[in-house]
Amino acid sequence: MKRTNNEPFLTITTSQISEKVAADTLRITEILYKHHTHWRIRMFIIQSCSKITLFSEFEQGKLMEVNGQDAWVIAGLGVVTADLPQGNDMCGVLRHNANKGCRTCTASRESLTNFSQDVPATSRYHHITDDQFKEIFNEPATTRQRRLCTEFGLKTRPSILDRLLRERHLQTPQDVYHATAGKIGRLLKLTCELFSQKGEDKFIKAWKNFEKPKKWSRLPNPISHNASFMMSDYLRLAMIMPFILNSFLETSSLKENESRSILR
Repeated sequence: MKRTNNEPFLTITTSQISEKVAADTLRITEILYKHHTHWRIRMFIIQSCSKITLFSEFEQGKLMEVNGQDAWVIAGLGVVTADLPQGNDMCGVLRHNANKGCRTCTASRESLTNFSQDVPATSRYHHITDDQFKEIFNEPATTRQRRLCTEFGLKTRPSILDRLLRERHLQTPQDVYHATAGKIGRLLKLTCELFSQKGEDKFIKAWKNFEKPKKWSRLPNPISHNASFMMSDYLRLAMIMPFILNSFLETSSLKENESRSILR
């Protein structure tokens, strides 16, 4: 859509679109919009209640004809698999880049690598999450509501799947691909922070000279461009990082205080 600089954007709500399109023929997955001169993409799904209603009927039991005979069929929701962001949405948990963006625990981002983590104390439990959603829902002030969402690491409303009988946290396991790549990315960041200036120089030299497979896309500098790495880049890096470190690493490559800490 073309517009002049002074012409405002035409705002179209999803309800207006739905009125023009027949039911069950529209599924919006992304919305592109401009906010403070920056273009953003918002993942969005118009959720169908008809399938949820059908699942609910099977949870209660339904009489069906199977092989010419009447059978009482009972079924329910099993394990839900999804990518990292969508999996959090299905649990009603904030996205993974939030301070408490894990769908199975309430540990903050800073304490995710803490080996002395009290797992039972930080784990998410279905009944506790239910109470937290009620507290958020019953809070009339929007500002306070957002503060509670940040405190609990939850969205303002539970997932549509919560209308079914399920344990939201246990039945939506972590996405192994993204979880593993995220751990590798954090390990890379912590490793690079150990280097002294001499160590950084040696690492960059070894990085540039290391022969990588020709089919790989060009990997950016891990020290200065760590945040721009793709998930697939982290997994590739995990394969070659031990060889790169082995080619140059010595005591002087690390910061003095870090070196003493490791030797202890």
